[in-house]
Amino acid sequence: MPELFDAARGLLGVPLDAAVLPSAIEWLAEGRELRIEVLEQGGEPLVYLPWLAASEAGLAASVEIMLARAGQTEALASDSDLQSMEGIQDTQLHPKQRSAVLGLLAAPLALLTGGPGVGKTTIVHWVVRLAEARGAKVLLASPPGAPRNV
Repeated sequence: MPELFDAARGLLGVPLDAAVLPSAIEWLAEGRELRIEVLEQGGEPLVYLPWLAASEAGLAASVEIMLARAGQTEALASDSDLQSMEGIQDTQLHPKQRSAVLGLLAAPLALLTGGPGVGKTTIVHWVVRLAEARGAKVLLASPPGAPRNV
């Protein structure tokens, strides 16, 4: 929890005794203002606001259900499908983009992340086009501020 304590000191802008913060965390957890979890593998305890802990647990449960329902899936596109689409579009993807497109189309559930300018929008464009070409229904979700037109 040293990082949490450093952040608390920075936010409060006052020097705090190192012994005060652990007892304050425990007091907040007892009052259900914070939730503390320790992973089975050990390591540092994880400290959450209660609503964030509930959101994360709900998301994890939903992902487990989706994966259980998906079972074994067949890839929606192959390398040759991608090459054909590149020919039609007269575009050549970067090898890492090609790998991402094929990986996303092979997974029953996938998440695409990355910093600005790495090609996420391009990858999503290709995933959508290839999936639709195979007759898949495509639904997209993106956080606020993310590109909405593909």
